Amino acid sequence: MNIDSVFNTPIFYDRLNFNLQDLEEYAARLQSISDGRVVSNRLGWQSNDIQNDEDIQGLVELINNKLTEVHTYSGIKDNFQLVVDDIWININSKYSYNANHMHFKSFFSGVYYVKVPENSGNIQFTNPSNLQRVSVELYKSAFKEFNTFNAQNWMFQPVEDLLILFPSWLEHSVGQNLSDHSRISIAFNTTIK
Repeated sequence: MNIDSVFNTPIFYDRLNFNLQDLEEYAARLQSISDGRVVSNRLGWQSNDIQNDEDIQGLVELINNKLTEVHTYSGIKDNFQLVVDDIWININSKYSYNANHMHFKSFFSGVYYVKVPENSGNIQFTNPSNLQRVSVELYKSAFKEFNTFNAQNWMFQPVEDLLILFPSWLEHSVGQNLSDHSRISIAFNTTIK
């Protein structure tokens, strides 16, 4: 039987081999001088937009290079470019987490992991089809395993130096940090120019 996958929800991921020590020091310095903001973070700290900070430009350049692969996959015209538009730091101390949310006014969003202690919280994506989630819940006992077709949620365990890119309309959350050490990540949105 022939199969076409339609309405795909891709999640891209790769290692960047960036200097994590510099980013960790930068994050601590920012946290020490700013109260930050509260968006989806609960009990943790989130910076304001740092897109124009010199300390982050090397990372932004690497992310923009990875976005060229997403550009091709997404079918965006050659005379348009997918680029980082807004970027911020998350520091999740013990018991902090990020509530389920999505990123409006963006096409792809992403997260880059700077410091990831063991048991500091996984990122979880929610299936974007409400109807799929209702159907799977109804027949949940019939599945021998959950896969990318029938899963209601999909989880990634973060590791240091990992970049994850996903469609901005994909709801996601971050589990509670149960470690005694802070998890540090850098999140961002993109725009098409």
